[in-house]
Formats: sequence, C-alpha cells, structure tokens
Amino acid sequence: MRTILILAVLSCGAAPALAQSAEDQVYKPGDGVTTPTVVKDVVPHYVADAMRRRVQGVVGMRCVVKADGTVDDCAVTRPLDSDLDAEALRAARQWQFKPGTKDGKPVAVEVSMDMSFTMREDPLVYEPGSGVSTPVVVREMKPDYPADAKLAGVQGTVELEGVVQTDGTINRIRVTKRIDDRLDREAIKALEQWRFRPGQKDGKAVPVRISIEMSFSTR
Repeated sequence: MRTILILAVLSCGAAPALAQSAEDQVYKPGDGVTTPTVVKDVVPHYVADAMRRRVQGVVGMRCVVKADGTVDDCAVTRPLDSDLDAEALRAARQWQFKPGTKDGKPVAVEVSMDMSFTMREDPLVYEPGSGVSTPVVVREMKPDYPADAKLAGVQGTVELEGVVQTDGTINRIRVTKRIDDRLDREAIKALEQWRFRPGQKDGKAVPVRISIEMSFSTR
C-alpha cells in the first residue's frame, strides 16, 4: 500500500525572543520578524513496522530555523509513535528554508512543523509497469563528497525515491536507505538537479515514482 505524506510548516504566534545572548537569540514570527519559507523539504520514511501496525496521524514538532536557513533544535510537541516521531525529526532536520528576518537581516526563528503519515493511495502518481513506462535519465548530476566525510572514511550507497513529473523534473524526494546525514543531503541535492524523459501511460506523460542509488567511495 502506498504511503502519502502531507507536510506543512506553520509559524508560531508573535512572541519575544527566546534566548538572551544576541548571538544565539531565537525569535518568533511577528513584531517585525518574518516567517521562514521552505525551499526544500525532505519526506520522512514511513517505518515498515509502523505501517504493519497501521499507525497513521500527525507528528507535531517545534524547530528553530537558523539564520543560514538550516534547521536545528527540533523537539516533538505532539507525538504519534516513537518510530514515526524519530523519522519526522530526522526529516525535519534536513529541510532548508529562506530564513526569517528582523530589520532586514536573517535571524534564527522558531517554527512549528506538522508531518502527517497516512496510508491512502495516491491516484496521481504511477509505478513503472502495467502499461506505465519508466522515466529515462537525460541529465545526471554527481553528488559532492563532503571533505570531512571523505576524510573520516564515510562511504556507501544512498538509496532514494522520488516522483518524476511530466516536465522531466523530480520532486518528493526521500531517502530510503541512509548512510550519513552529510552524504544523504548531498545525494538529495544532486538528484534535485537530474532531468528525465518522463514516463508515459497510454502515450501521455504521467508522474512516475522511481528509485535511485548514489554511491560514495573513498577509492
């Protein structure tokens, strides 16, 4: 059964800064502080055991979007299931934002994030086979190998899943087999730049879900 995950980012109400140090100050939207805007989301993995138990619902989180647009200091505020809570946190930490600002300068802003896990079928996305052709890569981008990860000898294969759209772009990317957060992020970043000849059904381009592997080797 296909898992569909609906993701939403909700700003918190206006409030004063949460920290006292000027360097570490964390704000909430309002009173001249703008809300961060999502530029890249990562879909959490629907843990197989949770699927078998048919656990569905929403994980609520509170996170801080830093001045560089990365996510830090995430905590679950509305738990659903220990496995799904952990996956929601893992995914949230990989999101990228256009940071919030105060007086025109990027600042750290607290936001609330909801991630919904549901087992409903998605009628708009197809799987290869049964009259649906597999998308064909027409432009491939190799992932960067972070120097610190390479120096530490971190290597292996990242497995990803995404949906190739009718225009040949790919979105709804998620990591299905992880190695290391640094390599996972680079694999996602590279795959976002791939382009495809879209899959077809009955002679027409349709969205098709595919799996991709990206390998990192120190040799």
